[in-house]
Amino acid sequence: MILNFFNRLFAGYMTIIKDIEREVLDKKMVALVKDAVDRVSEGGKWNFSSESAAAQAVLLDLYDEVLLGHATLQDFKAACRRWEDSGRKVL
Repeated sequence: MILNFFNRLFAGYMTIIKDIEREVLDKKMVALVKDAVDRVSEGGKWNFSSESAAAQAVLLDLYDEVLLGHATLQDFKAACRRWEDSGRKVL
């Protein structure tokens, strides 16, 4: 009985930790995207293309993958750079 109580307590604790980790990751990813958008705005040019649209789609997918633990924050950061670079290319 006591073991069952501790198992449930530990499972609840781990759920809280995972929620906090997801919240921290979310804030970090939002900051990375905001920084990329700010850099693009400073440059004053954005060239929409199929490449930039594809990079944006990857970025959106990676957001979920990072929160699920299937990708890393570094993967997301690299995708932000690819998105930013793809939009700055001269067509």
